[in-house]
Amino acid sequence: MVDKKVKKEHTEVEHKSTGHSNPKKNNTATYVILAIVILIAIIFVYTKYYPSTAGSGTTNDKTVIASVNGEDITLDELEKAYVSVPPQSQVSLTKKDLLNQMIEARLLFQVAKKEGYEISDEKAKEQLELAKKASGLTEEQFQQFLTQQKISEEDLITQIKKQVTVQIFLNDTIYGKIEIEENEIKDYYNTNKDKFKVEESVTVKHILIGNESMSDEEKNTSAQKILKEVNKDNFCDYVEKYSTDVGSVEKCGEYTFTKNDPLVPEFIDLSFSQAAGKIGIAKTQFGYHIIWTVKKTPAKTLPYVDAKPQIKTYLISLRAKDAYKNYYEEILGQNSIKITYYEEASN
Repeated sequence: MVDKKVKKEHTEVEHKSTGHSNPKKNNTATYVILAIVILIAIIFVYTKYYPSTAGSGTTNDKTVIASVNGEDITLDELEKAYVSVPPQSQVSLTKKDLLNQMIEARLLFQVAKKEGYEISDEKAKEQLELAKKASGLTEEQFQQFLTQQKISEEDLITQIKKQVTVQIFLNDTIYGKIEIEENEIKDYYNTNKDKFKVEESVTVKHILIGNESMSDEEKNTSAQKILKEVNKDNFCDYVEKYSTDVGSVEKCGEYTFTKNDPLVPEFIDLSFSQAAGKIGIAKTQFGYHIIWTVKKTPAKTLPYVDAKPQIKTYLISLRAKDAYKNYYEEILGQNSIKITYYEEASN
């Protein structure tokens, strides 16, 4: 049996390592990209813009509960949008909250459109085609995905059009104008150095002898035999030939982790206790691991030059949040927003 905790760590390692390629992994990653694109579009429209086609509502009530510059939002739309929200999110999201989000998004699109930022249908289709191409999915698989999400390709294009329009508008009018000075970044770094501490880590390669058809004694015997034969030059050959941790075979059984990562303790203990360059055996619930400790990286504080990009991004996000809040309050006062059914919507 493959160690699921170790396999989880391997997923993170794959993004850091170079020199190896995993086509199956790459296809999974691009599928996720497509899923995110579609999910964002669904959330953006179904819970904010025009949710009237989303889900299966519990009412057909056309009572107008809000109006954004004369564009109505009905109780039916709110109910259907709320049904489309995952149950776990409904715990913290009231219908009143959702109505406010719908008003907010409709107003933003109206303003962006008025300012000339609305993209064409062709541009929206181009965005979708890029996502489909990146996904590596066949057309049949893509259509199956849409069916699962209960959305048509035409609706998706419309949603992407609205989403991208608002994104471009906000980038031009708010986010793109935010500037962070060098001294602000340095000040944050100097006063928050604890946040940039990096734990000691180790990089290992391993061979798991975990054949379920073998007895414990047979696994041990096999591991001891391999230990006598294996070295850094032939290690990858032995990984490919013997390891039952199939998720790590293409990476020569490699993992990088800290002592606090969610791996089995016996695996962590030997990896850190033996000197770099040494190869030993650790027994876990999954079998016998022949572990080569490739290198150890001491704990350190991330230097300013490495921390700078993430600090800048963080400070921009904080300023963007405030800038957006101020901007939205401003346009609220410049447009006609009427809410006529708040009592029901707040249930």
